[in-house]
Amino acid sequence: MARILAILAVLALTEATISHTKLGRGHVGVERETALMQTFNRDLADSKVTPVTRVVNLLKEMTHTLEKEMEEDENLYKQLSCWCNDNVWAKKVATETNTAKAEELTATIETLTARSLELKTRIAELE
Repeated sequence: MARILAILAVLALTEATISHTKLGRGHVGVERETALMQTFNRDLADSKVTPVTRVVNLLKEMTHTLEKEMEEDENLYKQLSCWCNDNVWAKKVATETNTAKAEELTATIETLTARSLELKTRIAELE
């Protein structure tokens, strides 16, 4: 019997050492974990709130948070879509205006080139 207890004690110590080295918590981490578990268990015992109730309450809080974030995202989407539509419209108008201006300038260049040739011819005649 003593031998079995000794083997169990060695196995427990070995398992504890292995689990602490795997998790990398060390002595301080184990103490923190133990303290947290004690606090958690004490809170459950004092408040008479079951873990399921806590999870349900957390899910309700998450739902409210998600709804709030969803509203913020919708407002941001509206602002950005409005900006994008305005930007597309402004670029379209600017493109049309610049295309018309380019055509006008091309026509002016052709007119002035023809006028220049006409004046060169006149100068040649007058000389």
